[in-house]
Amino acid sequence: MRKRSYISDDLFIEGDISGTGILEIHGEVSGNLIADALVVAKKGRINGTVRVRILTIQGQVTGRISAQNVEIETSANVVADTEYERFSIESGAKIEGGFKSRQ
Repeated sequence: MRKRSYISDDLFIEGDISGTGILEIHGEVSGNLIADALVVAKKGRINGTVRVRILTIQGQVTGRISAQNVEIETSANVVADTEYERFSIESGAKIEGGFKSRQ
């Protein structure tokens, strides 16, 4: 069972974060993130490079994304160059940037 870590909505972190489990961002991170799975919650914001296997975005990501599986939900706002294997986006999500399939 993978461990789940949280960055709560009252936190701002400046710096790089890495882990082997699931990371949930409800606050703000300015830096690079490496994890197995990442959930950017509706109030979550990331400014930096994201390298994960599974990425779910409900909040805001600005920078670069490299992920095996990317899910961008309706509430998301993404301004990033994205490299992916599988990609899904819900209607209403705001996206801007380049998209490159690894396949």
